[in-house]
Amino acid sequence: MHIEKNVFDAIFNTVMDVDDKAKDNVKVIMDLKLYCRRKELQLKKLTNGKIVKPMAKFTFTMEQKRVICQWAKDLRIPYNYSSYLVKCVDV
Repeated sequence: MHIEKNVFDAIFNTVMDVDDKAKDNVKVIMDLKLYCRRKELQLKKLTNGKIVKPMAKFTFTMEQKRVICQWAKDLRIPYNYSSYLVKCVDV
């Protein structure tokens, strides 16, 4: 049961682009330069010197995130089941 939860958490946090919980972090993106030739996923340097992580194709847009969060908030789950998901969602 815990393996399934961990896999779900890793995929969900990566797709929703949750800070500090996604597996698609800056260190991974820095390794893309060495191991992958996909330029659109590499870090981008702006003119003011800041480094920006590009949005991956598999992450949701803000509107899609709102729809998913609203669906989870409207979901009817028995109390204490699935760690009471309604309390965890903040639309």
